[in-house]
Amino acid sequence: METRKRSPTLSSQFKRSLEMLMRTLSLFDRGLCVRQLRYSGMMETIRIRRAGYPIRYTFHEFVERYQALMPGEDLRGTCQQRLLAMLGKRGDWQIGKTKIFLKVVLRYLF
Repeated sequence: METRKRSPTLSSQFKRSLEMLMRTLSLFDRGLCVRQLRYSGMMETIRIRRAGYPIRYTFHEFVERYQALMPGEDLRGTCQQRLLAMLGKRGDWQIGKTKIFLKVVLRYLF
């Protein structure tokens, strides 16, 4: 008869870890968590990504990346002109107040 204690299996370690996580998560106030996610802008980021625009550049970042294509001082206007010239009015991009939103297919187009 062997008296040595067996080390726990990977499956039992995972199960114990998951049980501890579930106990910890049950202590959180769900409403508070949602409010914090909204306040931090995470919900808006998720909405934008779900809409198919995971790539976001500020106008400055966009100009820095595509500088050779963009003469001019008005960053927003120049960005919009270049996007229209290069991509037309397709639904693969949108321009916001401070950022440009591109769908994934356009990231590697340039």
